[in-house]
Amino acid sequence: MKKVSYIILLLMLGLGTSAQKLTPVIKEGTVFKYTFYLHGQTSPFQITLNHIADSLLLGWNIRGLAAGTYIVSASGLNNGTSLSFAQPEAFKKVKLGASQTFCMISRSAFKELVAKHQFTYDNTVYELQSDSTMVMIDNQPLDVLHVTAQNETTEFWILNNPDFPIICQSKANPLGINMKLNAITQP
Repeated sequence: MKKVSYIILLLMLGLGTSAQKLTPVIKEGTVFKYTFYLHGQTSPFQITLNHIADSLLLGWNIRGLAAGTYIVSASGLNNGTSLSFAQPEAFKKVKLGASQTFCMISRSAFKELVAKHQFTYDNTVYELQSDSTMVMIDNQPLDVLHVTAQNETTEFWILNNPDFPIICQSKANPLGINMKLNAITQP
């Protein structure tokens, strides 16, 4: 009987461990490795968090062939209301508009999502979903919030992190640009 009790206890502990969601610490030097789906084409896309302070410097790299930087202002990071889908410009620093973010929503939009279960971005209302759809990193579920657009098809899975609410996956974007996060590496 003791053996059965020990086996049940071990199984319960194992199930509890496997259900834990990955909540990575995001800091300077963190690398996000994506697959981007652009109008039927697939491309690896890497974003490195180069600087967090008065502005956010996001270094990008495609296949090691081209690289550049997006500069997200403090205003965009904290209170942005739109995503930039500007095509990357190789070997250039592209400063986004004061209300724009890249591959993430603003901190205020995230705060609104948590408080009201919805937020508005690009004049579209996104609603929090209660489903169990997950984004997996290294065979472990990532702690994300799943949202869908009202009256549209777009879906986002956003990292559950108020300081850095990066979009981990997008689906059915009417612009034909979708992405899936494959890995997060720390410096």
